[in-house]
Amino acid sequence: GNFSKAGTLSAGSSGITIAGAASSQSIAGFTTTGNLTCSKSSGTATLQGDVSAAALSMNASGATLHLGSGLTHTFSGTWTRTAGTLNGGSSTLKLNNATPISGSGGVFTAGTGRVEFGGATAQSVASLAYANLTISGSGTKTLAGAVTLSGSLEIAAGTLDVANGSNYAISLAGNWTNNGTFTGRSGTVTFNGTSAQYIGGSATTSFYNLTVTNSSAAVSVNTNINVSGTLNMN
Repeated sequence: GNFSKAGTLSAGSSGITIAGAASSQSIAGFTTTGNLTCSKSSGTATLQGDVSAAALSMNASGATLHLGSGLTHTFSGTWTRTAGTLNGGSSTLKLNNATPISGSGGVFTAGTGRVEFGGATAQSVASLAYANLTISGSGTKTLAGAVTLSGSLEIAAGTLDVANGSNYAISLAGNWTNNGTFTGRSGTVTFNGTSAQYIGGSATTSFYNLTVTNSSAAVSVNTNINVSGTLNMN
């Protein structure tokens, strides 16, 4: 069923499991040092408040965990993808563990939300279709495959690396903001939006190949950039 509260729920180290087959569940926010597990067999559970927990386990074949609207959910452990759908809604999913994501089962629907790799450690950035992606914390965040964004990419702090020897591609329909370090190696960044885009931030971005396929609007350069490979304007 639903979970609601009038005050604050701090569950200590207890794990929280969202289960059952209800077509719609409403889940209030909570804090625990235990894990959050979604094991529903059908229906959708929607978070209504911020969640702070250790690991996130999606084992909900046929069901959806919806992250809600305008919320921030922080996990110090690993998001394990086994089954079911995780819908990002318009919320932020912040992953702080050195192993932020494990497995590839189920479906990730980005919505208009944000995934933030924010650990104070090196992290691997999964090859997913993101809406918005943020790199923060310290340490190097290295792409594990090509990434596609329907929204914007922000390097708030730390380093984003496209992976030595792999040079994974980044495609984005939104804006690029670099306030940290981008290690572009021999990779390609493509701006493929259908509305105005910009490249900004306080740090100079050094691209290798830079491709612009936005034929509907301008891509504005609001900061210093370097292109050491090829600049393609399609």
